Amino acid sequence: MTVLHFFRHANAEGSDDLETILATFDYQTDLERGLTEKGMRQAQLRQDYLGDLLFDLCIVSPAKRCRQTAQRLIGYGMKIPIIELPTLYPSPEAPNGKLMWKTFRRLLYEPLSAYLKSEAAEIILQNGVENGNAIKRIIAEHSPAPRNVLIVDHAVTLQAAGSQFTSDIEIFNFKVGEAEGFKIEMNTGEITLLGPIHYNSVGLFFYYFMIFINLFLESISTLFPVLRTFVAIFVPTIQGIFNSLANIEA
Repeated sequence: MTVLHFFRHANAEGSDDLETILATFDYQTDLERGLTEKGMRQAQLRQDYLGDLLFDLCIVSPAKRCRQTAQRLIGYGMKIPIIELPTLYPSPEAPNGKLMWKTFRRLLYEPLSAYLKSEAAEIILQNGVENGNAIKRIIAEHSPAPRNVLIVDHAVTLQAAGSQFTSDIEIFNFKVGEAEGFKIEMNTGEITLLGPIHYNSVGLFFYYFMIFINLFLESISTLFPVLRTFVAIFVPTIQGIFNSLANIEA
């Protein structure tokens, strides 16, 4: 059984000044916006929540912030195929791209239901169909069949693609925040929303402790490459134990 894990990218450079970005927007420049320190923490927090979940395949938007988020969610030292799918973040020069981007600027991070009431509704849905078919094709070509597939994208195109795998109306009304998303079982279409993560006080202690441990182990494995396999196994295992102790909820 294959489970699709859809996530929006974490906080990116310029996110706190969207008016300036939109006023001076350039697609190629926008592709190069990476994660902020806040975004790195968000992605790490989400990866902590995922615990010992192992992904077999990753599909990402061409945007740098999506690839950086994906690398954090996959986990340090884990090597899996990462496939870039350009239609997850279509260019304004693509067919109907200008109308799509005009709608993006107006609605930004509103849920898919808001976009389906706009003049770009048909284009958004067609983009979802195109991406849904591409994801199915990529999965079908992967051998052995992947159990867990990570897809990192942008808010509305993420939901539009996800809507091809479920009939649950929740996917249309869910406002996807930074490093948030949903998972869908391909066979049944069952969807689980993955919203904000809340730590209890014990969880916060373990969260910051694991950041320290991660940094320490990354430094050690850089100096001693032979330890990389140990780090790749040790970190997810310890995080899983800590997450249970911390009673993390999403």
